[in-house]
Amino acid sequence: MRIDSFVQIDAPDRVRIGDDTWIDRSAILIAGEARPGRETRSVGDADRVAAGRIEIGRRCHVGPFTILSGMGGLSLADDVTLSAGTKAYSLSHHFRSWSRPDDDSVVFGSMGPDANQSMLQGPVVLERSVGVGADVLILPGTTIGERSFVRPRAVVRGSWPARSLLGGDPAVREGDRYGVAIAADDA
Repeated sequence: MRIDSFVQIDAPDRVRIGDDTWIDRSAILIAGEARPGRETRSVGDADRVAAGRIEIGRRCHVGPFTILSGMGGLSLADDVTLSAGTKAYSLSHHFRSWSRPDDDSVVFGSMGPDANQSMLQGPVVLERSVGVGADVLILPGTTIGERSFVRPRAVVRGSWPARSLLGGDPAVREGDRYGVAIAADDA
């Protein structure tokens, strides 16, 4: 395991990092339970990884300036690569209340009263051999199937099958990662 300079790990007792994994410069890993008392909607498969934990497999690379939020649970299987600037959030503020959508006292941010915050929580799971391009945003409750690839700057949420090629904002499945000829301008 290699942890580079300026890496920040919150709640390191809730983080597991596999052998031969590299956490690159200035990555931020945020583990630990979410603060109670806020309205929270759960999404995704909560049985995949425990809330508050970050689990990183073997031979992974977490690129420079990556943010991994494990408050809703985050799992990277073996051989996953996250390129520079990837942001994976398993807990995020929502812009309005789930139960009171007309309530304009709800604030978007962690500094307001807990009763006025609305949260979206769900595990982020990247299965074996997933590759993620630069500056990708992965939202709560997302599962990306093994051997998939996410193009740079995509915004990903939901569940995606194995061997997917994902891209766009919001991300769509462009096809299979393997077995299709690649044009020179799409390499």
